[in-house]
Amino acid sequence: MLEGGRPKVQEPDAPWVRVWKTQAVKIALFAFILVAVTIVYAFREKLTRLSTHKNKWPVNGFKYIFWTVSMVWIGFGLMAQPSITQVLTWFHSILFQWTWSLFLSDPFIFLFWIFIIGTVFLFGRGLFCGWMCPFGSLQESIFKIAKLIGFKRFQTQLPQKWHDRLKWGKYIVFFFLLTVSLFSMGLAEKLAEVEPFKTTFLVGVMNRSWPYGLFVAAILGVSIFIERPYCKYICPLGASLAIPSTFRWFGLKRKQDCNSCKACAVGCGAQAIDTDGRIDHRECLHCLDCMILYTDTKGCPPLAKERKRRERDGLEITSIGKNGYFIPIHPATVDDQIAAKAKGGVDPRMPTDPTLPAHKRDAGLVKWLLLEIRDHLWPWSSEGWHSKRALQMAGIALAAAATVAWVMTAMGHLSSGAIIGWWFGWSLYEVLIRMAGRRYVKDGLWWRDNYRVAGWFDMMSYVAFKNLMIGAALFLVLQALGLFTP
Repeated sequence: MLEGGRPKVQEPDAPWVRVWKTQAVKIALFAFILVAVTIVYAFREKLTRLSTHKNKWPVNGFKYIFWTVSMVWIGFGLMAQPSITQVLTWFHSILFQWTWSLFLSDPFIFLFWIFIIGTVFLFGRGLFCGWMCPFGSLQESIFKIAKLIGFKRFQTQLPQKWHDRLKWGKYIVFFFLLTVSLFSMGLAEKLAEVEPFKTTFLVGVMNRSWPYGLFVAAILGVSIFIERPYCKYICPLGASLAIPSTFRWFGLKRKQDCNSCKACAVGCGAQAIDTDGRIDHRECLHCLDCMILYTDTKGCPPLAKERKRRERDGLEITSIGKNGYFIPIHPATVDDQIAAKAKGGVDPRMPTDPTLPAHKRDAGLVKWLLLEIRDHLWPWSSEGWHSKRALQMAGIALAAAATVAWVMTAMGHLSSGAIIGWWFGWSLYEVLIRMAGRRYVKDGLWWRDNYRVAGWFDMMSYVAFKNLMIGAALFLVLQALGLFTP
């Protein structure tokens, strides 16, 4: 067609654009649901204060609605179940070549991952895993329904010592799939059938051979008796989200008496509360039962004790403060409400004991920023040098070798697989050297100095995430300079 003597050429939209246009209404509704669950969860403390251990509907009403939506519409309807294969694809794309059209081709999965990444760093993996994962919601619904129809007496939890061992299974599965993907993405995708998501939502049990159906049936069958067994012990997707959950900004509340009171731990379906009352946010699925007890004057033993004392003495029953205790009546203080046994125990508000590196004390803004950069890029310390000198010296040599490896990659003498191997080796060493000297990580907001003593998995999570970001940045620089082609 000619307009003004010039041909008018209309190029067709890209395939992903056509998909977004044809499903605009569904996409808008899906985005609304994701925003809604985030807002509801952001006001979790108001909802938990309206609830009691005998009436959890202010929380559970919302939770059950989102479970139903995630199972019926998102899972079976839209078939938008996130998967470990997407995590592996993201990993390779960050390191090698990012292709927007690949990720935009499925708008629901794309939006879901924006939601997941954002909420994992805000709250931990529990909002997705506990509220919005279609398969997780299916397991939990089966467990709840089984309880209602008479199976409660058969329902149980694994002994805590066995749970603490078996929970590492999902991390083993995740790291195995990640390692395999570095050699063969195709093989990793086949092995990712350890996820029952494809059989349950994407293809359907009746459309697959019997071993896949039997696997799904076994998981859902066990879910009648054990709460979310797949989520707790096998799920590689949950494991991949648990690692960054170590550094979530906002956690669930604890108070000093939690270190000696076991009420929350006994009722924790995820078994994420240890004997000291500390919550492992990598395992927590955010059922919010512990938050309900936190302000429940009849369900929380320390609060019930104080309430009865005040009723006996004819004292005012004041509101529960943000610290989880009754607002004190002058001249009493909050410390008067804490049991003597609890006062001498650990602080359960952090996953491990709080600490503050000596070099961070009384640091000004500029010095603080420089120390932050040094802490992330320089794993050696004077303490480690005195105690582990051989390890420190070996690390300097390894760091030099890793630097040479990056230079060789830039010169085209080393493949991407080889440099990833070097980078992986350096990361393992960095975990060892930091545990020997700089044994601390941050808890909560990253720009604050809320440090705590790092456990081995804390340090592995920190080093893995940090070095992934550094490696991705280096690959991008090399590509921009034309020194590296994926």
